[in-house]
Amino acid sequence: MSSTASATATSGHTVTSALASATKSAASKATTSAAAATQNAAKNFRNWQIKYYPLQLWWFVASLIGFCMLLYGCGLVQRYWRLHQARPTPQAGEAEKEGELVQEGKNGAASWRNFSAGVATVWKVVLYRTTLPISWDHQKRMNVAEVSFCGAYLLACLTWAYVLS
Repeated sequence: MSSTASATATSGHTVTSALASATKSAASKATTSAAAATQNAAKNFRNWQIKYYPLQLWWFVASLIGFCMLLYGCGLVQRYWRLHQARPTPQAGEAEKEGELVQEGKNGAASWRNFSAGVATVWKVVLYRTTLPISWDHQKRMNVAEVSFCGAYLLACLTWAYVLS
């Protein structure tokens, strides 16, 4: 019996060690396949980034130009609307008056209706007439609008480069 018991113990040990080695082998394969999957995912992401990064940047530039065109179109519509609303058509038998058109109840003094035009004028002066030197000898200059656009473009490029990496 003791020889049978020792054979059973030996075979039990063999089965246990075989099971342990199989478990280790499966764990190492899982670790290896997880590492390979991670590397494959990183490679796929890098390839995707290389392919679509320029497209996203062009979409950004196109949307910026489209937004500027939308604002310009709104300005044209607003100007057309103002011009046609400010000039009433003369009634029959009524002579057209010369000079500045002033709406009823207004004496020509400053009013809040001119506030948006004043803000737009100040904005244009700051953006387009204020210049910044861009060289050491102060011979080359850029206006604030150009500097802002270049800075925004650089910021967008760097943001997309760092966010997607």
